[in-house]
Amino acid sequence: MVEQGPCSRNCFPGPNPGPPHGVQVVVCKALGACPGYAASTGYVLLATWAPVLKAKDFPDEKLGARLLESLDYDLRDPRLRNDQLFSPGGLVHRLKELLPDEIKAEAAARIAAFNALRRDPMGVAGLGMRTFLDFFDVKYLGKMIAEDLAFHQEDEHSNFREVFKERLSMVFAESQPMTWLRRYYLAAVPWYWALLLTPLVGLWAIFRAPSNRKGALFLLFLAGLLTLGSATFWLYSLWSGTFILWPGWLWLCGGRFRPG
Repeated sequence: MVEQGPCSRNCFPGPNPGPPHGVQVVVCKALGACPGYAASTGYVLLATWAPVLKAKDFPDEKLGARLLESLDYDLRDPRLRNDQLFSPGGLVHRLKELLPDEIKAEAAARIAAFNALRRDPMGVAGLGMRTFLDFFDVKYLGKMIAEDLAFHQEDEHSNFREVFKERLSMVFAESQPMTWLRRYYLAAVPWYWALLLTPLVGLWAIFRAPSNRKGALFLLFLAGLLTLGSATFWLYSLWSGTFILWPGWLWLCGGRFRPG
């Protein structure tokens, strides 16, 4: 008998996506998430593209209107997308309150996100450009780096120690040591900018290279472009996170050559 439970229905929007299978079903059963290759992708996309959302993007427009009116954070502020994903009173938190069923909430988030993309692709592209430009705002970038290093977690979240211990089974000292690696991470802003400009280096290399090397350099340029895209336009581009840029150094190193 064919299973007709929640893990037998595909949450991806679009015509006839077909039933989930293999890893998709395992993710659903193991994590109680929407069938797919990773959990919570609908929530992440919803928060990433939050500033362009409208109530009509949701499968239930009335639910969408209630959701967007209940938020504690300004939906149109691109710098609050991290809060829309993770914070109480944010977009995902409020959606889960309105739709307690995890699979239904994830499906609604995914459908709304892709509807927003289809309705306003230029708006989504504009969010990516805004994220890219935020990397060059030194004050804001410094704030994001400090958050990456969890400098203020204990001040902002009184129960941070207890949650850290419970979820990771680890106990740490009163203050995390300021290691040389953390100092480097703080001081490496020019290097982050170099990584952001990697695709330009790739273009320059393609034009300067001998013809027998252009194909390989084009692949390196494409890889660098995809790395930049993942940091600014797609999943986990909620904020200017420098950790997403690190694969870019591989393309810089791999693209070394002597122009003919």
